Amino acid sequence: MNIGIFLGYGPQVILNKEGLGRYIAGLIKGFIANGNQVTIACPNWLMDSVKCLCDDFGIQLNKIKFITTDGNPALWDVYSFLYKKKTKNLKLSSIKHFCMKIAHKKMMKLPRIRNKILFFMCTSIYAVNSFFIVFFICLLLLSKLFGNRAKIYFKNNKIAHYIVKYFCIRHIDLPLILFEKMYENEVEVLVSKINSEEMRDVWFVPALFWPQVCKITNGTVVINAPDLVSEKFPLGFAGVYNADNAIESCRKTLQHGKYFITYCDYIKQKLLKDKFSKLDEYVLSISHINNSMLNYINIGQGVNQQTGVKENLNNKFSHILLNIAMAKSSMSYGYLYRMNMVSVKYIFYASQCRPSKNIMNLLRAYEFLLHNKFIRHKLFLTVSRPSKEMKQYITEHNLENDVICFAGVSAQTLAALYCCADLVVNPTLYEGGFPFTFGEGMSVGTPSIMSDIPQVREVLAPAGLENMMFNPYSWKAIAEKIEWGLSNADLLYEQQLKLYKMMEKRTSDKVAEEYEEAFRYFISIDGR
Repeated sequence: MNIGIFLGYGPQVILNKEGLGRYIAGLIKGFIANGNQVTIACPNWLMDSVKCLCDDFGIQLNKIKFITTDGNPALWDVYSFLYKKKTKNLKLSSIKHFCMKIAHKKMMKLPRIRNKILFFMCTSIYAVNSFFIVFFICLLLLSKLFGNRAKIYFKNNKIAHYIVKYFCIRHIDLPLILFEKMYENEVEVLVSKINSEEMRDVWFVPALFWPQVCKITNGTVVINAPDLVSEKFPLGFAGVYNADNAIESCRKTLQHGKYFITYCDYIKQKLLKDKFSKLDEYVLSISHINNSMLNYINIGQGVNQQTGVKENLNNKFSHILLNIAMAKSSMSYGYLYRMNMVSVKYIFYASQCRPSKNIMNLLRAYEFLLHNKFIRHKLFLTVSRPSKEMKQYITEHNLENDVICFAGVSAQTLAALYCCADLVVNPTLYEGGFPFTFGEGMSVGTPSIMSDIPQVREVLAPAGLENMMFNPYSWKAIAEKIEWGLSNADLLYEQQLKLYKMMEKRTSDKVAEEYEEAFRYFISIDGR
């Protein structure tokens, strides 16, 4: 089968640092292993990230055909240059100050310019024109010095009033608008290139962010619908910058797309069928690949030899990796370089700080256990950008030395964090399927406790593991389950091992076969 994979991510995305990126790599590896021809379509700015991802997973690049845009837009070269400088005299505010002087309507044409010489010529012309705009704005400010006559003039004079009204746009973030325009244009260019290429049997789209994929005509388009968390927690995303644009793009994809794959039956029923009225026969659910972390730290022992045993070569190697990670983090946490990870006990949650991840309730539960139940464990997180509320809570409750955030860790360091933890905690309120954290922890010998949400209950209830779930909306319930889990970690591991052994069979090759079967089904319906 000739399988195309569409990756329209922006230049800021590092795929091998993202859970979905690693999942995509697992599928690509499985598709190739099963004898399929694989084509990856992505913007040129994503090529380095894709190559790093393939390198991490041992995927040979000569096994893949690439479709990319021709170079980067000139505007991205400017953004990239200015962002990388990071000097006092050249910050993002410099970009904003520059862009705010340029006429809004004409600036919207800049993201489409690919020729760098033409780009800088147009920018210079627009900047000169903008001088006159600034002149009129200055006149408006000076009007206060000349009383009501000047104010009346600007109010009654249509030309002056129009200029002031149209170009006084301090409340609009022009750099962001330009970036979005540039990004949307690149995705459209990529879709056009795909349509000009030879026919593929199927184009697989692993996320909902790109409604433009519905315009692909040279193959059956199958879209992965992981979730639409904003439908469940709209208020949580109200304060997330520019979230409305991303959410609207996902909605458009769901509205205009035809064939979908979800990670669980709950999302298939509640989101695709009930919310967006998709036909049952056009939506299939396929469970996750088991994301084992063992290969990253394996010295020769498998999970069978790790049952209840923490003194083994894998664990010792993991502690060495964590000591290295601690040394790298000492700039943020000055005391970390003195810590020996062999003596540090901790609970672990691998997640970013997003509204649905429920990190604040986890912090409340941990603070209660630390200051009232006197547990000696630290809380390790992988949050790279803590929210203002999170920072404030940590400071107010003196948790700076107990809540440690490891930002942008490698897959190997992530495996070490799982391996050396006493307990994995996942308090999430909403997921696209059964969370990766369970398999990631169990693959290196660490048990989990998890939220009692439909996506989790769908898997744990049939396995008789309700005792490892808790009410994620109650920090007290989280605290009680953490305390119980730390006291019964060996029992938890033994109970969860049977389920993990079943999940372990869901290798990348096996799940890739299920995707291929789904592709053939959709192709037959599509009549291709």
